[in-house]
Amino acid sequence: MKKNEFGYWEHHWKAYIRDKCICVYCGFDGTIFENWRQLSIDHIIPEKEDGEDSLNNIAVACRRCNDNKGDFDPRGKAGKLNLSLTRENLLAKAKESTEQKNEKELPAFKAMMKEIKEQ
Repeated sequence: MKKNEFGYWEHHWKAYIRDKCICVYCGFDGTIFENWRQLSIDHIIPEKEDGEDSLNNIAVACRRCNDNKGDFDPRGKAGKLNLSLTRENLLAKAKESTEQKNEKELPAFKAMMKEIKEQ
């Protein structure tokens, strides 16, 4: 693997281009510089679960979704043996898990915004 002139791994650079600097999980738009700085590369199948650091196994994610996804393996326990899972299927399962965790944060966000408005 090699880095490009900007210091990015080539396959990571290609992922940002492929995913148009948009979080694949929540749709966060990173096409504005300040937002772009909140993007990261997620390994769909975590590296610690033998996921490869390859273009097919990475996706652009905002830092929050990447944190919420964590080490979630979208293949599931039996899925590690299922070689027919496509990238799209894996992304859909990872997105579902991330959305559930994001939804759990909504009450805290609403309470925080309410307190801010009351100040």
